[in-house]
Amino acid sequence: RYIDNEKSMLTISAQNLESQYAQNSSQADLKYLNKTIEIEGTATEVTDSSMVIDGKVFCKMNKKSNQNLIKKQVNIKGRCIGYDDLFGVVKLDQCSTQQN
Repeated sequence: RYIDNEKSMLTISAQNLESQYAQNSSQADLKYLNKTIEIEGTATEVTDSSMVIDGKVFCKMNKKSNQNLIKKQVNIKGRCIGYDDLFGVVKLDQCSTQQN
């Protein structure tokens, strides 16, 4: 299913989301996996197809990301697809930037 028009279930900081996954990923999966959520934080990495928030949440973007967002406060809506143990990041797909 495509989540662009879905309302996010909650808004959470990238730090908070990542720490919940780091502490107990199966517990966090119960709450967030495959749910539409909104992440708040600072864009620490921006490529054409992805954005990393606070170095903690990796977002696969629907549209080409604006390079000017680097080091800016952003809200990203996406679907949580779980935790990457290797890189220590929570991953989201179908992400879009939310305007405040």
